[in-house]
Amino acid sequence: MMKDWKDKVKQMERSIEPAVSGDEDLGPYKWLPEGVWKNPKKQFGYNLIALPFKDADQARSRGYRVLTNKYKEKLKFTIADKGAPNRGVAPVEKDKNDGVCHRSDDVDAGTFKTVDQFALTLDYIQEIEQVEAISFPDVPPEDRPKETGKIRKKIHHEPGLFLRMTDPIETTIQRKPTVRNVPLNLARLATIPHGNSVLALGSCEVLEYSKTELKKIICAKDGDAADTAMRDYLLLPKDSFRIGMPQGTTQDLDNSSYLEPYRKTIIDKGTPDEFNPVVPQARLFSDLKHVLEIKNFKVKGKFPIKKTTKIYFDTDFATGGILNIPFVTKQANAAAMRSTFWIHELEDTGDYDDEPKMVMQYLQTVLLDFHVIRSDDLPGRIRWPHISINTMIKKSRRR
Repeated sequence: MMKDWKDKVKQMERSIEPAVSGDEDLGPYKWLPEGVWKNPKKQFGYNLIALPFKDADQARSRGYRVLTNKYKEKLKFTIADKGAPNRGVAPVEKDKNDGVCHRSDDVDAGTFKTVDQFALTLDYIQEIEQVEAISFPDVPPEDRPKETGKIRKKIHHEPGLFLRMTDPIETTIQRKPTVRNVPLNLARLATIPHGNSVLALGSCEVLEYSKTELKKIICAKDGDAADTAMRDYLLLPKDSFRIGMPQGTTQDLDNSSYLEPYRKTIIDKGTPDEFNPVVPQARLFSDLKHVLEIKNFKVKGKFPIKKTTKIYFDTDFATGGILNIPFVTKQANAAAMRSTFWIHELEDTGDYDDEPKMVMQYLQTVLLDFHVIRSDDLPGRIRWPHISINTMIKKSRRR
């Protein structure tokens, strides 16, 4: 399939035009355009961030505060740029025989071949509006308006590109069930108004819900076991993983006064809608069941999801990275980013008969380095996870 697309894109004339839903050239992005991805009613996205902070009470100051947000999001994919060329050449090697020591003249002097790469890009615009927030400690009134409360305001705007590329390099990473080479044929470029520019390389995998996998889920002994099997298939982080905790400082969440901000910033605490900044990923699975209108995945009859495309981007892959303006680098350096998208194609049709109903979920972690040196004696500063999660549906709009 990848080879067929590679041969096609090499021959096509470059085009820049509105992206079309269902376009096979878009590969794993085929269902993203022509519409708006947004939160269903009574469902929200959530965000966790730790920020440098000077407490008014200097004696109790920790040097940071935690801010959690509940938000509504709009995500649009608009323009497809097909066939952007990256020109290149490579030396032609002579035939080699196994067992023979190769000489330095195994490359023909002056003989090269064309190794052009072609990229397809899909523009996106992400807009996020806060509906509620908790900050602990809260901001002193002499510095700026308080953060805590049901305060509606714009908190994020991000233009960017998703890329699909021919002739990718490969990287060796841990993917269940074993270590294997993964082609880095996808990328994400993002520009953040705070002064950050992101390049994250990535890849994707398709979960087809074969009879074998479905049997593990729907034939589980009870609903809890079915949910566990489904979570394992989606490779969602387990709720026991405290991925929101800072790295390089105490992990005694229950007793440490230093970590009190993480105990004080739980949104909707004690309710089914609870968002805990220490285990932010816990909301993803419950929100998926909510949008599918099921109690658990031990379902009778037709399974609600037909196929899931899992896309992941990581700035630590290959030449990826984040560039920040000097102020950001000095105060709270955005050092790395990883984001995972689960794009679920449902069995039901969407707003148009030729398009399935779609659900998108994501888990994004940006690592911020700031404040004092680590207390575990590893190099660098304390590393603070800045995590965003959301579950959205697609509201299609055809031209």
